[in-house]
Amino acid sequence: MKIPEAPKPASLSDVDAREWYLENESKIPSLLDKKKPLEQQAKQAVELRNQVRTQARVAMTDRTAAEALDITDPNQTWQMLVDKYSAKGLLGDDLYREIIKAAQRSRTSVIHMLGID
Repeated sequence: MKIPEAPKPASLSDVDAREWYLENESKIPSLLDKKKPLEQQAKQAVELRNQVRTQARVAMTDRTAAEALDITDPNQTWQMLVDKYSAKGLLGDDLYREIIKAAQRSRTSVIHMLGID
């Protein structure tokens, strides 16, 4: 599992940070170790997304916005995601597949707000 190279701290505008995030978020499926059980792949996906999200926030020049995101939209733990999708009735491999999908799903509202197409 290779983690993407992070941009330098405070080096990217909000739009550039989001574009970097989206590019690296889309790579998550290719970084998963397909030889491992699906549960382990799902855990890898969560870890990768959290790392990419953290790296993007560290790279934001708008430190106030980055710090606000850490409060309003913190990285989610494995257990938080298991609880969230289990509450929707997902179990076993279906649960793990949904967690993997969620790791590569961004909020379109943020993309539109920043004017990224």
